[in-house]
Amino acid sequence: MSGLRESGNFRPGGSGSGGDGGRGFAQGGRQLYGMLLLFHFLRKKRADIRLARRRDRAAGPAENTGGNEFFDYISQKRDGHLEAEEAFYRWEYRCSEADAQEIFQRCEARRKVNEKLVLTKSSEGDSEPEITKKALGSIEDMSIAERQEGGVADCLKISCRNGTLYVWGEYNIRYVLAQGGEVILQDDTEFRTGELLPSAFISLQSICNEKGNMVGYIVVGGGFGHGVGLSQNGAKHMALAGNNYQEILKTYYGE
Repeated sequence: MSGLRESGNFRPGGSGSGGDGGRGFAQGGRQLYGMLLLFHFLRKKRADIRLARRRDRAAGPAENTGGNEFFDYISQKRDGHLEAEEAFYRWEYRCSEADAQEIFQRCEARRKVNEKLVLTKSSEGDSEPEITKKALGSIEDMSIAERQEGGVADCLKISCRNGTLYVWGEYNIRYVLAQGGEVILQDDTEFRTGELLPSAFISLQSICNEKGNMVGYIVVGGGFGHGVGLSQNGAKHMALAGNNYQEILKTYYGE
């Protein structure tokens, strides 16, 4: 392994706990749980609508910086975080020998679902090549080009010899980067990746050969799920700490 590269912008989101009201889930019972799920569903639906509107364009994102800042952030355990003791709080996925053909096939599969979320651009910028190795050439680098406000990856940039691929949306990014194998959780247990990485709250580093081309990649991530709205583990820990449902909802959805 000759080197690692990481890019992408990051503005860390915050969460917290406090107060001494109520008994959380123990007192709220099924009514509280139903209310939390409803808020969670509505929040995600609004986010999906915003995502669809934002992707209604035919060009890639502007280049961003700040990847090293996010890598430094996610590589450290943060005392006081609600989920710091959960196994999925931090995890690592290593693909030492990336299968470029599989990456292209996964990009094409997601493009068939929604062509506005997987875009291609030739090196000259005057065409949209097919998602094949013949059209795009070998993969030279992969990086996170844009993030949501809380840090979740929103656009994966795949730089190829003859062009560039842009993959939008946390689900699509998790799908494209999953190439089988295990994710190592922070308690050293293993989790089978399946079709998706655990989350898109990730730092992505390319493993480069002596020529500077990508041969594999390392993903350092945090959490499990889409990263939008309420965290079930976070809400659980707040309830156990004595926060009531109003304080829990305020933490994740604001006023």
